[in-house]
Amino acid sequence: MRRDGSAPAIGLAAGLERGSIWAVRGLALLTSCAAILACGSPAPLPPEKSEYAGTWEGKGVRLQVTHDARVSYDRKKGAGNEHTEGPIAGWVGDDFVVGRMTQKTTFRVDTPPHEDAGTWTMVVNGDTMYRLAQP
Repeated sequence: MRRDGSAPAIGLAAGLERGSIWAVRGLALLTSCAAILACGSPAPLPPEKSEYAGTWEGKGVRLQVTHDARVSYDRKKGAGNEHTEGPIAGWVGDDFVVGRMTQKTTFRVDTPPHEDAGTWTMVVNGDTMYRLAQP
């Protein structure tokens, strides 16, 4: 107990009460670093995956892959829609993983991008898609 009858402060409050703001500065720095890492730019598409770049469409599905490894995916699903957007976090063979930290989606590439009679085709998650444009 203090002379004034109040209980002593504990933890962060004790540091602040003593005039030390180092704990707050450390917390602010840690939060800033986490935000920068979470929002950082993804690595560009590897050269061997450059044919994935473009706007792809199929029956009820649209996939956009940019050269800076960002993905936007829309699929009509029954009465609703499925939407995924984010950076490519990694590759597993021909498959690619989109998202950050714990929110990731794996896109299963059944047939990688290939040109057939002048039309680029790819099969992702069982959906056949055709490239409309290249970025």
